[in-house]
Amino acid sequence: MKQPKQYLNNRLAEIFNHFRILPNLYIKETFHTLRVEIKKLQAFLAFNQFCTPSSKKHFTSIHSVFRLAGKVRNDQMALKHVENCCLQKLPTYHSWLINKSKRSKLQFFKGIQKISYKNIYQESKKIRKTTKGLSGYDVYNFLCATYISMLQNWETEPITEKNLHVSRILLKRYLYTLKFWDATQPPKKINALISLAELLGKWHDAAVIEMQIVHFIKTGKCQTYELTILLQYLLIMIKEKNHLFEESKQEFERLMI
Repeated sequence: MKQPKQYLNNRLAEIFNHFRILPNLYIKETFHTLRVEIKKLQAFLAFNQFCTPSSKKHFTSIHSVFRLAGKVRNDQMALKHVENCCLQKLPTYHSWLINKSKRSKLQFFKGIQKISYKNIYQESKKIRKTTKGLSGYDVYNFLCATYISMLQNWETEPITEKNLHVSRILLKRYLYTLKFWDATQPPKKINALISLAELLGKWHDAAVIEMQIVHFIKTGKCQTYELTILLQYLLIMIKEKNHLFEESKQEFERLMI
């Protein structure tokens, strides 16, 4: 098992490195790597809270930035998708996505400016104290509990998109904690779980694109001549999302149950 204190320090250091990047130097990959680092931090905090129960939520400012970065990522993904598919046919929607992406980025950078490094440092000192005595046995228990939570999430019938989204979050947490444990695992099983996480990611992306299209239609800014094409585009995304939903559900049941 990696040293908890050092692991926490490394995660915060990587996150702070991202915060120090100038806005004009941020690219799509930067938003992605920042979100990955924060997800690793969230998985570690969930593990630590499991071992030392507390109702207090730590690093709320970092979690807020994470949500803002997620909005930027969603806008960028929808923008890239429409550019690859039918940019010329949907100029109003494309323009709306560009402006929406700009606003999301502005909110993101404003969120970084509100970060209190002093508060984060003080919180990290308190968390480091709670990591004393943590062992590989604690990690094992947390992994088992997370796995059971994934199974329990599927006991509710029928399986919904909400179930699937929760399972996706739990699976990510499980995989990040496995890396923290740094123990030898059957490669075939781990690779299958990683593939499942990627499949769930594709389903989530399709759901996000569908949501973006619906949001745009509800704004009432859609030009009449674009509406038919946009509705066709929406239908395609709904079919793709539903297909990925069924595929993800079947694969999850095959691997987990």
